[in-house]
Amino acid sequence: MVELRTPAVILGLFSLLMILSLIDHLCKTTWTYFGVALLATAIPVVFFLMGSYRISVNHENIRIQDSLFIDEEFPKDNITKVTAASNSMYKYRVPYNGMLCLLILTVALMQIHGGYRAVNTYGLQNATNIGLPSFTILILIFLLYRAYQTSRYHTTIKIDTTDRKITLYPKNEEEYRLLKERLDILVLR
Repeated sequence: MVELRTPAVILGLFSLLMILSLIDHLCKTTWTYFGVALLATAIPVVFFLMGSYRISVNHENIRIQDSLFIDEEFPKDNITKVTAASNSMYKYRVPYNGMLCLLILTVALMQIHGGYRAVNTYGLQNATNIGLPSFTILILIFLLYRAYQTSRYHTTIKIDTTDRKITLYPKNEEEYRLLKERLDILVLR
C-alpha cells in the first residue's frame, strides 16, 4: 500500500514554485517575489508536518495519525511481529549531524555571498530572488531536524504488519518501555 497524497501535495507545491520562479525571473514584481518566498517556505513546512505523527495503541489496533492527511489503523490481526532493533542513526548521530551543520553553514554563507554580490552588481531591484536560496537552507535545516528526531534513543521498535513495515523512534527510555509494553500486550492478545 503506497500513500500518494503527501507526495502529490509536495510535487504540486514544487511545480508551482518552479513556474512562479520562472515568471519572477522574466517579470519581477512584488507579488511574484512574495509568491516565490511564500512557496519556498511552504514546502519545508509540509516536510516538517510530514514528520510528526501521533500513535495510539489500544487492545484492538494501532492507530497512526499524520498531521497532514493520513489516519491509518492496523488491527491486531494484521500485526505479525514487534521487535526491538538497534538505531544506527543514534550510533552515528554526532558525525552525521556535524557534517550536516557544516553543510548548512557553508551553503548559507555561499548564498549570502551570492546575494550580496548580486545586489552590488545589479542593484536591489534587479537582484536575484532570495526565496530559492532560502529554500535550500530550509530543506537542509529540515534534514537536520529529522536526523535529530530519529537519533534520540539507541533502540527502535519495528512493527511488521501484513502489508507494511513501521519503525518507531522513541524519544527516551520511558517512551520506549511504554510503547514496547503496549505493543507486546496487543500482539499477545
